[in-house]
Amino acid sequence: MTQRNETCFVGVDVSETKLDVYRPDTKKLSQTDNTQEDTQELAKKLKRKRQRTIVVMEATGGYEKMLLHQLQQLGIDTAVVNPRRVRDFAKGIGIDAKTDSIDAAVISRYGQVVQPAPVACKSDHEKKHRALVDRRNQLLGLINQEKNRLKQTWDEDAKESIRVVLECWKKQLKQIDSDLAKMLKVDEVNQRFIEILGSIKCVGSVLISTLITSLPELGKLNREQIAKLVGVAPINRDSGSKSGKRFIG
Repeated sequence: MTQRNETCFVGVDVSETKLDVYRPDTKKLSQTDNTQEDTQELAKKLKRKRQRTIVVMEATGGYEKMLLHQLQQLGIDTAVVNPRRVRDFAKGIGIDAKTDSIDAAVISRYGQVVQPAPVACKSDHEKKHRALVDRRNQLLGLINQEKNRLKQTWDEDAKESIRVVLECWKKQLKQIDSDLAKMLKVDEVNQRFIEILGSIKCVGSVLISTLITSLPELGKLNREQIAKLVGVAPINRDSGSKSGKRFIG
């Protein structure tokens, strides 16, 4: 049984509709729906625990955000980790099988061994800023798809339908660009960072917003560290007298 003065690393395997939760203190696995109501109830249950708890989950492209929000609302430390690192860890300890229940237990064990740092709690301004940047990227993808369809369509009525949709999405894109510029003006926390980036030729509000929301470590790490974080630093592959090729990743 886990001692009260120890940190309890709760592992959560996240999918679009379900959450598999493994608690090492009770050695029990449970499943709940990935909805606002159920994630809120799960967060309340974990909050009632007397010992310090860190919830560990994998980054799943956005499906983890609901639970992350509920946990942070109640002040529960949460770490969002790289799925590939967890999978490599599982193989390293001899677990080749992959199911949701196994994954939840492996994530918990990964947390105990690696002890990843909890995600910093974001303000409402930061969350909205990131949501607008994400929506802008989605719109760009949709616009590109419709432009491709316009080239491939021969029927004039179908073309007109595509043009109407394109016009609507372009208006939304323009509005989001305007909203991003406004958010930068009232961002007191990153004001100096915004000023520095804004002084660079051809760097506008969209790029600044993307960097602030997607790479908040910029300006806080040295150039070698930030290059490795982004994935453009060549990683050594040396062993003994052999000097292997360097790869980024």
